[in-house]
Amino acid sequence: KLVIKCIENDIAIIFCDKKHSPLTQLISSYGMTHRLQRIQSQFQLSGRTRDRIWKKIVVNKIINQSKCLENNLHNENVKLLVNLAKDVSSGDKSNKEAQAARIYFKDLYGKQFKRGRYNDIINSGLNYGYSILRSFIKKELALHGFEMSLGINHRSKENPFNLADDIIEVFRPFVDNIVYEIVFKKNINTFDVNEKKLLLNVLYEKCIIDKKVVRLLDSVKIVIQSLIRCYEENTPTYLLLPKMIEVGN
Repeated sequence: KLVIKCIENDIAIIFCDKKHSPLTQLISSYGMTHRLQRIQSQFQLSGRTRDRIWKKIVVNKIINQSKCLENNLHNENVKLLVNLAKDVSSGDKSNKEAQAARIYFKDLYGKQFKRGRYNDIINSGLNYGYSILRSFIKKELALHGFEMSLGINHRSKENPFNLADDIIEVFRPFVDNIVYEIVFKKNINTFDVNEKKLLLNVLYEKCIIDKKVVRLLDSVKIVIQSLIRCYEENTPTYLLLPKMIEVGN
């Protein structure tokens, strides 16, 4: 009965392993009368529009990274990230995203930090937090009939969730911020159930989107709704993305 109620109310069911890390997700596609129309709009999106949408995502991701650095460290590289964001081209052909990441992660977590699927507390926290956001984004995309294998920039033939991996990019700094607080402000050196509970709060972090202050989980819904209009009208103009709030504002 509980599973049926979840499906009826568009609630995603996430299955976890014995360490409470997400393994897979059940998302209902029943009753999606607009799915064919949505997929057609995905196929018809022009390369130019796709590149401009990706530019907006990368610019906002780097700006959020700069805010994360500024809020936690008041680091001199904040301006460098802001300038990198200004230089992002359509489609990010010069890969400013990667350049920003190299600066950002070393500054935020230390010069010895290496991002990846490692078992250290920072990477464990990041991977868990990202998986929470990714699950919620996947649920919203599925709810609106998107074919998630058809990404904007992510186009791996082996990834059925390319589009979710595009959208999550701008949200990642919100997870980065919480992981920084757990490791460096709370001085916690293990990643366990209590830390996972703290990371669940990322969905309730406040952000700014469309000139409003909302919870991050609500901003995901706004992003997807705006993305629908971008696909329908073949323009990046309507894309709305979350911005991290500066400390003190």
